[in-house]
Amino acid sequence: MRAVAGETPYFEGETIKWIIPYRPGGGYDEYSRLIAPVFEKHTGARVDLVNLPGGGGMRGAVEIFRAPTDGFHIGFLNGSGLMASSLGGTAPDGWDFARYSFIGRVASEPRVMIVNAKGPFTDFRSFRDADRPVVAGATGLGGSTYVDSVIAGQILDLEQKVVHGFNNSADIRLALLRGDVDCMWGSLGSAYEGLVAGDFRAILTLTPSDDPVLAPALDIETAAEGRLNGHQKRSLFDAWHSLSEIGRPVAGPPDLPTDRLVLLREALAQTLADPALISAAQDANRLISPLSGEQTAEIAQRFASIDTET
Repeated sequence: MRAVAGETPYFEGETIKWIIPYRPGGGYDEYSRLIAPVFEKHTGARVDLVNLPGGGGMRGAVEIFRAPTDGFHIGFLNGSGLMASSLGGTAPDGWDFARYSFIGRVASEPRVMIVNAKGPFTDFRSFRDADRPVVAGATGLGGSTYVDSVIAGQILDLEQKVVHGFNNSADIRLALLRGDVDCMWGSLGSAYEGLVAGDFRAILTLTPSDDPVLAPALDIETAAEGRLNGHQKRSLFDAWHSLSEIGRPVAGPPDLPTDRLVLLREALAQTLADPALISAAQDANRLISPLSGEQTAEIAQRFASIDTET
């Protein structure tokens, strides 16, 4: 069933511009190409995928933020990275993550710290008690690998050095195998193949997973266990949890008219529940863990209200 406005299918025969804030070949690009044909079925529109990389996802995010409010300009956001930019005060003037018209979340995966399985660290205790500063690898400032490392270091009182500037997570994993860095943070899905192959070991997770396939890889400590003494640490952890929970949201510009936002939310919900998409995502080893647009907006608003000041 297609989402319609009154008696007329609002999107029928139109073109929806779907922004992907990264180059072809990455996770956001792959998810978009899985979703597009099914989303077309549930809207009656053609979906025009547009890769717009730059600024760690911020260029595409700003394009969506400033787009016309006609319902035909939407796209993926790197939720955790963008909220981290807001937290760190590096966002452009006038931009506000919480103001997006959130259509829904496609997926969210547990964040894990991994180490080289052949290295000196067998668990988080041995890592925490290292006799030297540990080295964490990260991509650019404001990226999720960097923010995870910095916040974890503050919450857990780690003596560490965060080396940033890697092009992508794959390059950090190569550095980890070479022994150039001691650890990295990332999504469980991205790390899973290396964990199963025995190349890496997960020693800490932000939140446990209830996924029947992924959960066995996370029989490890969670970051909150016994370590949240004080208001600032609790607030930092709450912010960090929101960064993970927001996952990969789809959004339109602020102030999207309610009738159009409702139609888009209905169409995305139908798409993410469609057996055709679920099967394609499974074949591509991509998780689908949807949240409604209302729930996604609630996370963004909750994050905006968190006080991380001392």
